[in-house]
Amino acid sequence: MTIIEAITHLLKHTTAVAQIVGDRIYPEVLPQNPTYPAIVYHLIATDPDHTQDGPSGYTRKLVQFDYVARTAADVEAISRGVRIAMDGLKGLIGEVPQDDDDPDQVTVFACFRSGERSDYDDEFKIHLRIADFEVHFDEEH
Repeated sequence: MTIIEAITHLLKHTTAVAQIVGDRIYPEVLPQNPTYPAIVYHLIATDPDHTQDGPSGYTRKLVQFDYVARTAADVEAISRGVRIAMDGLKGLIGEVPQDDDDPDQVTVFACFRSGERSDYDDEFKIHLRIADFEVHFDEEH
């Protein structure tokens, strides 16, 4: 499981997020004629750590989330739910393993919300909040 898959799984199973967006969490773009509210995520940067022996497995990714909704209240609720789920997160995330060899979890060392900004799109009549999170995790296991 990748870190993005693990984060998506976490958000889809966080009640405060799932009650608002359901499973409408998309990579990079909204589908045509989307149902709102929704979340779109983007991988902004990857910063892998190296030692003299090669990659250490410790990686930092900057992930951007766009919360889109018809109302400012829904955008605020999504923001609050994602912040509760992810800001300060550490530990195993992902699906519960079925056996000892199941690699369906990722070890997160730290996750921090690094910024947030709001916007409104007059053409589509949607509210937008953009949030950035730094995720530090073990990419090797």
